[in-house]
Amino acid sequence: MLLVAWTVGRLTGGCGAARVTPILKVPAARWIGFLNALFVALNFWMIPHPSWMFNPGLALSIIASFIGGHAAKG
Repeated sequence: MLLVAWTVGRLTGGCGAARVTPILKVPAARWIGFLNALFVALNFWMIPHPSWMFNPGLALSIIASFIGGHAAKG
């Protein structure tokens, strides 16, 4: 459930960043994805989680924000 919540949050964050930015919509969404991936890594470092959640958490953060940015661009 946590991975689903993170993915939906990144998807809406990338979409929101792309809608707010007048130019360079997809790079704005990419920055959201990279910053969220950083925060996911910090979250795993500070709070113990199952080890299998680390890779999907990072990958889904970046991929979902890219998809949200491309969805808002069109």
